[in-house]
Amino acid sequence: MTAQQIADLYRKRWQIELFFKKLKQNLKIKSFIGTSENAVMTQIWTAAVATLLIELLRRIARYPWSFSRLLKFVRLNLLTYKKLNVWINRPDFRVHKQSPPKTQQQMELAFD
Repeated sequence: MTAQQIADLYRKRWQIELFFKKLKQNLKIKSFIGTSENAVMTQIWTAAVATLLIELLRRIARYPWSFSRLLKFVRLNLLTYKKLNVWINRPDFRVHKQSPPKTQQQMELAFD
């Protein structure tokens, strides 16, 4: 291999290292939940998808979010109803109380 090819491989390897560092720091993954190959791969893929979704939101937002701050705010607002396109662009904008759209009635549990 040439020196340039080795340098390119090292650069790509370093990007993978940075990606896993971001996963560990921001998603607080300290250990794997399971030890089987399937459990480890499931946890890695889930973390990768979450990371990519947050990064996508960060890139399309007009507000200058850092990755870790956006992730923290998403965690805090995960179970609230907010219009995402408004919220990621203007997180400081105070929206009056909103409720989910009433397009469907909520189903009820039936006990026999």
